[in-house]
Amino acid sequence: MRKKFRRGGGLAVLMIAILAVAVDQHLTHHADMGMTGVATSSTGKNRTDTEGNQQNADEVIDKSATVPQNLVPVVVTKVTDGDTIHVRMPDGEDKTIRMLLIDTPEDVKPNTPVEPFALDAAAFARQALPVGKQIYIEEGKPGHTTDKYGRLLAYVYITKTDMYNEDVVRKGLARVAYVYPPNTDHLAELEADQSYAKAHHLGIWTIPGYVTSKGYDLQAAKKWQGAN
Repeated sequence: MRKKFRRGGGLAVLMIAILAVAVDQHLTHHADMGMTGVATSSTGKNRTDTEGNQQNADEVIDKSATVPQNLVPVVVTKVTDGDTIHVRMPDGEDKTIRMLLIDTPEDVKPNTPVEPFALDAAAFARQALPVGKQIYIEEGKPGHTTDKYGRLLAYVYITKTDMYNEDVVRKGLARVAYVYPPNTDHLAELEADQSYAKAHHLGIWTIPGYVTSKGYDLQAAKKWQGAN
């Protein structure tokens, strides 16, 4: 009986050992599965990050693709007012630039009172287009590059993707005007900027009746100022 008891005891110890090994393998397997899950999750995150970066890169490419191909680098030599500047062309010639499709209130026109927001427009031009700064111009269509005063008609760019004409209109310091085909390439964008300024009552759009299809109504401005 004692001999059988010892064999039975040995068998029990063996069974316990086998069970312990099985449990250990089971736990190890699940631990490995957990690590694999973490790795998969990390890989998924990296993939998402990569896709996001690629999307951002595509957006940058799309934006740069809208840069006009015919921009001419020039240097500002003088700011006359909010819609007229002088620049030095690549050949060294000084040119007067009359900006296309916009009109700011007058502050330097002979025998004309300074119109409301004229000084604001001029100040913005001097800040955005300081003398000595290299900027870019997009000239009018061939055969339509100058006005009756001999000034060069052009869109003015602070950078290759930032058009001054749009900025000054969006701030409510200029109206869309002098729309003469074929120089209407950016008319839709400028009209959208004007709608924004008008809807938000910015600058010239704060005075009822001041902006007209022919220019600026000083009488309307005086009447508004008298009432306020």
